[in-house]
Amino acid sequence: MSRLQISATFSIHEGKLDEFKTHVPKYIERVRDLDTQTEAYDWFLSPDGTSCEVREIYPSSEALLDHIGHVGDLFPDTLAIADLAIKVYGEPSAELVEATKEMDVVGFSFLAGA
Repeated sequence: MSRLQISATFSIHEGKLDEFKTHVPKYIERVRDLDTQTEAYDWFLSPDGTSCEVREIYPSSEALLDHIGHVGDLFPDTLAIADLAIKVYGEPSAELVEATKEMDVVGFSFLAGA
């Protein structure tokens, strides 16, 4: 299974919600303008405004690597006001694993589905 589902959770630092919200449109614009294979890229804010979940789907590790190349330069400013933890569902390529080894990433292998 080369298709990957991603759950990226930003834990927003106290008092930084309004600033965090200014970062979101930058990511959305890059994905709309540059990503050609992203199948889903949706941001969800928790009711108390302390965390934001980004749900993403890519047809392959290569598509996710392209996405990272398009938005990677936005990470430093966002990570100054929010912590990021990522869950990857599927079988990432060795190149993707290497590219994300410094990040807080947990992988889950496909077991079964309908």
